[in-house]
Amino acid sequence: MNREMKRFYRLVGIVLFVLLGQFNGQSAKFYNINSLYGISLREVNSVCSDEQGFIWASSKIGILRITDDDHRIYQLPYANTNVITVKLVYEQSHLYAFSNNGQIFQFNPIYDRFDLMLDLSVMLNTRYLNVLRMFVDASGTFWFASTMGVYRYQSGQLTLGFDIRNENFAITPFDDHQFVLVQNNAVLLLDTQSSKVTTLYAITGDVPMQPSSVYHDRVHQRLWIGTISSGLYLFDFKTQDLRRVLDAVFPRQPILDIEKNSESTMLIGVDGQGIWEVDSQATRVMNVLREQVNDPSSLKGNGVYDLYCDNHRRVWVCTFSGGLSFFDQATPLVTQVSHQINNPNSLANNDVNNIIEDRNGKLWFATNNGVSCWNVSTHQWQHLMNDTRGQAKVFMSLCEDDQGRIWAGSYSSGVYVFDSKSGRELAHYMRNEAGSPVLSDFVLDIYKDHEGDIWIGGVNGEFICYQQQSGQFRTYTREPINVFAEIAPGELLLGCSYGLIQLNKHTGAMKQLLLGFSVTDILVQGDVVWLCTGGEGVIQYHPAKAQSNKIDVRSGLPSNFVKSIVDVDDYLWIGTESGLCRLNPSDLSVVSYSSNYLLSRSSFNNRSHCQLRNGQLAWGTNLGALLFQPSQVQEMPSGGKIFLQDLLVSGRSVRDTLVFDLTKPIDQLESVELKYYQNTFSLEMLSIQTSAGSKFSWQLEGFDKEWSQPSDNRMVTYTNIPSGSYVLKVRMYDSSLSHVVDERTLSIEIVPPFWKAWWFWVLVYVVLLGLAVLVFIYYLKSIRQKHTEEKVRFFTNTAHDIRTSLTLINAPVEALNREPHLTKEGRHYLGLAIEQARRLSSVVTQLMDFQKVDIGKEQLTFVMVDVVGLVSRRISMFDSLAQSRHIQLVFTPSQSQFLTGIDESKMERVVDNLLSNAIKYSREHSKVEISLTTTEQTWVLVVTDQGIGMSKAIQRRLFKEFFRGENAINSKIVGSGIGLLLVKNYVTMHQGAVSCVSRENEGSAFRVEIPYRQVAQMSLPDDHVSKSLLTDKK
Repeated sequence: MNREMKRFYRLVGIVLFVLLGQFNGQSAKFYNINSLYGISLREVNSVCSDEQGFIWASSKIGILRITDDDHRIYQLPYANTNVITVKLVYEQSHLYAFSNNGQIFQFNPIYDRFDLMLDLSVMLNTRYLNVLRMFVDASGTFWFASTMGVYRYQSGQLTLGFDIRNENFAITPFDDHQFVLVQNNAVLLLDTQSSKVTTLYAITGDVPMQPSSVYHDRVHQRLWIGTISSGLYLFDFKTQDLRRVLDAVFPRQPILDIEKNSESTMLIGVDGQGIWEVDSQATRVMNVLREQVNDPSSLKGNGVYDLYCDNHRRVWVCTFSGGLSFFDQATPLVTQVSHQINNPNSLANNDVNNIIEDRNGKLWFATNNGVSCWNVSTHQWQHLMNDTRGQAKVFMSLCEDDQGRIWAGSYSSGVYVFDSKSGRELAHYMRNEAGSPVLSDFVLDIYKDHEGDIWIGGVNGEFICYQQQSGQFRTYTREPINVFAEIAPGELLLGCSYGLIQLNKHTGAMKQLLLGFSVTDILVQGDVVWLCTGGEGVIQYHPAKAQSNKIDVRSGLPSNFVKSIVDVDDYLWIGTESGLCRLNPSDLSVVSYSSNYLLSRSSFNNRSHCQLRNGQLAWGTNLGALLFQPSQVQEMPSGGKIFLQDLLVSGRSVRDTLVFDLTKPIDQLESVELKYYQNTFSLEMLSIQTSAGSKFSWQLEGFDKEWSQPSDNRMVTYTNIPSGSYVLKVRMYDSSLSHVVDERTLSIEIVPPFWKAWWFWVLVYVVLLGLAVLVFIYYLKSIRQKHTEEKVRFFTNTAHDIRTSLTLINAPVEALNREPHLTKEGRHYLGLAIEQARRLSSVVTQLMDFQKVDIGKEQLTFVMVDVVGLVSRRISMFDSLAQSRHIQLVFTPSQSQFLTGIDESKMERVVDNLLSNAIKYSREHSKVEISLTTTEQTWVLVVTDQGIGMSKAIQRRLFKEFFRGENAINSKIVGSGIGLLLVKNYVTMHQGAVSCVSRENEGSAFRVEIPYRQVAQMSLPDDHVSKSLLTDKK
């Protein structure tokens, strides 16, 4: 009996709650992400936010990231595609995603992708793993609650933390190092430091609890427990009491998430039953939010998987069939009057073209489906001319005359007159009908002037005036009229499709004031006329001065297509194609309301506005009618920041490692260095933590002279930028352009090509200068060479003459020397003459030999010669000369004989010159050492004296033509300066080298090194070296 009574009471409670829920529920207006962004993402399992302010939602087909005006879907690199659910965890500034089969992914902000971090099923070697929850503690340790136990992952090691194996349990953090785990039969406390498991409460009963979700209320020290089919439980940590709550009304369906949305309420997500809002004491249900077939703004899908409350008082809801949705918990400041499907007691159509309030307080709406009348006091609706056939359905304008009649202008069926109390049709005026004036059937505006006359105008016909006193119509000319306004008694303004016209109602005279744009609404404010235009924004016109000023998107308007305008408390409220804004006439500043979805995302209609008696403004839009108190609608304080999403170089993201070696996230970049051929780049930006409608402006410092016009463009692109250093500055403005919300800078260095670099031009200058110097030196050398050749030629010619004379002299001298009757003194002088003649002949011979070498006619004849014997013989030739100066000649050969291929006569002259110089410049009573060292590859002759020596400057010029050192000249020793030059040339012809080491006043050592050469016994003359008959042994 008790069980039957419980069932009865529970059934009664559910019925009462459903009845009350029908009356009080569904106050929230949901916005579905799939509808807002035009995507299709269903079966969303989890939602969270990060530090940047992005909202992330997960499903098995991808991870969705959204801001107010951007969305992206990231694919997961599955190792195993057998995935049912994917959930998100954001901890320690890192975003993780985990699948039910144990694949753990981490978001990589550098490369803007998810990377596979772990595969638990592989590490545990099982295919039956089911991961329920994942946590990351303060130390960076990962905890995975699975059906195979609670695992710890730390320092690359996966270990079993708690051996709890159960298909049905729920777990949540209790504090920094403890978890609360609820299973079928107990509430447990798990200590991660000591690995201790404490039973807080033992659950008894025949039916298992089957927990599915938990929420730890730290403030009230309570644990909310959702179950699969047992309802909702509440565990009190203070009293250690567990009780089932709201048992009579709460559905017995899976509770998949529990979140706290305020200090006094909780949100419960039920799979199949939507969102249940309960008070924090769990004593009553406050509201139920479900999908309603007839309400497009209701929750999409009743299978709620996850809930999340962000910092902007928005609640994000994940459902199985509807994907991701959200609703705003803040009290709505804007009332939306819209058509409710299958509900005749609502607006007939959401396209509201005009609104008026009659003298009885009823609101009239001209829609695309007739005229709707709303009695606000009784909340009853009356519809006129709706769902008709053969008659007009689209009504564009409404007006109440002084008699309380409602004039309604239709599109294609003229004008209808209705009784405001009963809605009865009183009259119908249409072109070409009996009793009707000549008028346009396409009526766009009906206006009552201060005299009570009714003006009717439109397109494709004449405009008329119904004179209130006489009850007669007056027809005027044919003009395409959009709107009427009265600027002075008897003077009307006609807003036409081509401009603004002024009309004298009495004379019918018209004057064109402004042309070139379509006027959609007119507001006369004192001596200023404000015009709404289709494409030119708002025109501020001064008729007395015939001056006009334009306010457009550059001033902060949401759109240049402005539809309606009204004056309230010295502010102009303006409805545009892209939302509502407010203009301050004193400074022309604009404030838009991008934080309000209805005001920012509705398209306002022409002249469709009305200020109600209660102070509210009513606006006609494509989403129905919007009503609000102007004083209560405030734009949220400007906030947010610029997020750098991507940087593309030559069309490729810098995340491509082939283009750029990225080491930090793009949003953290402060400077970028690009090659000269990477001078085309694009920067993609996002606005985060701010409302929609923000605009960007930028300037490339060093390239742009001015900032760009603020716009909705999120992509900054520059092409063919010259090499150099630049600073890209980006500013984010609020939707009204009155405040800079955030500013970012990015230094960009475009490295010039090497041919444009400063060091390259310095190098070119140095090379050119060097070439010029070389050319100059070559020129000087060629001049010097030419002079030398001329001197050699002169000396050679002179030598020939001298040699001829010497030959003629030597013959008689030699004959005279053979005379026996010469005196001793005569013979002495004759000996002197013979000696000097012989010396002069030797100099002449050297000079002639030098000419042969210099002009390249000297040839070598190689024979195998014993160089030891050759040197020894030449030394013996100089014994007498050395003894005459008391100089000792010491010869030291390394071996007694050494055969090598040389030109014997040339080598004799080399040895003679070295010996002659050594003896000539040695001091008396000194020693000249001659050493001959031979190896298999070379032989080296060194002649060392103890003479006057040479300075280093003299040594550098020693082997040049006709050069003699200053100390040699000062010693008054006779010399021509060509001996050592002949030595160098002859040694070079033997492919050898000659060098000198000397110190002034200490002596000199001349070293001749010549390679060993093996030649045939029959050698032919060779120019320089005969390569056909000799072989080198190196």
